[in-house]
Amino acid sequence: MSEIVDKIRHILLEKCEQHKKHIGYDYWNDHIKKVVEYAVSLANEYGAGAEIVELGALLHDISMPAEYGERSEHHVYSAEMAETLLTELPQGSYSVY
Repeated sequence: MSEIVDKIRHILLEKCEQHKKHIGYDYWNDHIKKVVEYAVSLANEYGAGAEIVELGALLHDISMPAEYGERSEHHVYSAEMAETLLTELPQGSYSVY
């Protein structure tokens, strides 16, 4: 697992834990963890870039546990949050390509 995947996973796990305490729904175990597992499995099966697929799976619904924006527009807010997170993370020795 790359540095950027580790950082995004850590941020997301924190948001999911806060959401679970506030709302009571375990977004990580009941949704995101399964999406990530399936996405990475499919990426490996079809020869896709597992790192970029994992990032997409981790970030696809990030606005939901972050409780950011309207639920009906979570796809828009999740994209905004993903762009912000990926832009603000320090550029290290990782590559998402």
